[in-house]
Amino acid sequence: MGISYSVDTSDAAAVAMVRERPMSFKDSVEVCRHAKGMPVRDAIDALERVIDGEEPVPMKQHNSDVGHRSDLEGWDAGRFPEKATQGIVDALENAVANAEHQGHDPDELTVDHLAAHKVGESEGMMSRAMGRATPANTPLVDVEVVLSPPETTREPDEDETHTGWVRGVFEALAPHATGGVYLNATSPDEGQAGVRDAFGTETYERLAMVKAEWDPENVFHLTPNVRPGV
Repeated sequence: MGISYSVDTSDAAAVAMVRERPMSFKDSVEVCRHAKGMPVRDAIDALERVIDGEEPVPMKQHNSDVGHRSDLEGWDAGRFPEKATQGIVDALENAVANAEHQGHDPDELTVDHLAAHKVGESEGMMSRAMGRATPANTPLVDVEVVLSPPETTREPDEDETHTGWVRGVFEALAPHATGGVYLNATSPDEGQAGVRDAFGTETYERLAMVKAEWDPENVFHLTPNVRPGV
């Protein structure tokens, strides 16, 4: 009976899985998010720096009681989940070995899919004072890896050409638009005008006053947002 994956692997260069590894599921999710999309060699190097305590993993979802760090770019909460990281490095190295066995050059492969799945628990007990004990179960986690060649390649000096093409399409479609706006899809080029259009003038001005009271310094500003009103 073969191993099934949660995604289609028919076009993959190589796949691999580690099964029932005793490690934190929440940490595993964050480590997978951190490494997914990287060239596989870069991903392994980055995770080895985590194990060595040189580069923290950004904790973007499971970050309750996680300290803020000054050495993270673009995020604040992070830590060094060594055990989960080692399990995921093992999975990536297995995938690299499988790729080489199938005649692929791992230097040309990217971590197309990297996911952790909680599959059970290993029962245990934690000793306490006065001869007592508390159940302390350890999650069992599967990690699956899919390596694929990059779908497209481009030269950095082509950015302006591609951006210009997209803007041209946007301008051509503008006369046929309904006037509605989806806030998460606003372009940086639209600025506050795009945000105002998304909410409507009356709602925008009301939200701006709320923002001025509760977030006058505009701390929450990394997405298209309402700026504090005066």
